Amino acid sequence: MRTLREDHSAVSPIVGVMLMLVVTVIIAAVVSAYAAGMGEQNPKAPQANLEMTVITTPGWQGLQFEHKGGDVIDLKDLKIGFMTGDTQMEMGYYDKLSEKYRSLDQSVKDGTYHFQKVGAPPAGGWSGPDTYIRPGESFMVYADQPKTPFGFMGFKGEKSSCALYWEKKNTYTLFDKQTGAVYSTGKIIPPVNKA
Repeated sequence: MRTLREDHSAVSPIVGVMLMLVVTVIIAAVVSAYAAGMGEQNPKAPQANLEMTVITTPGWQGLQFEHKGGDVIDLKDLKIGFMTGDTQMEMGYYDKLSEKYRSLDQSVKDGTYHFQKVGAPPAGGWSGPDTYIRPGESFMVYADQPKTPFGFMGFKGEKSSCALYWEKKNTYTLFDKQTGAVYSTGKIIPPVNKA
């Protein structure tokens, strides 16, 4: 009687190839998931409580922000958006004050940029401007028209400009330009005069 002999000679290489494929797929999935996770690590904006006051003087006007608590923020990371009627505008630290209106009062130490720390040395000084705002410190967002009769406050950025007339509804939003996190938002109401 003839017995059938089972032939297993081809099974071992097939199982080996299948195992190699499974291991390769698993390794590829792990590497892909790790790479995707690293790519999704977005920077976090500092957390800070900023309070705004509208200021006008005979020589300059603008919005003053006082750091009431939280993390240190850098003026270079900030942008401010204005809305008045149907007009919208955004500007940041590197938007310069208009050449036409750069002759600010002596109390404004540097008439180069809209964003300036209160009490900071002028730009180009021995150490350059201090752009870090710590709790208890303040900074200004200066308007371009420092010597108007204060019926409006005008800002001229790199790409657009905006005039905030007191009789209109004017709002602002101060935010982190990298993450979009909002630090302060609200209405811009008629000014408080400070000498």
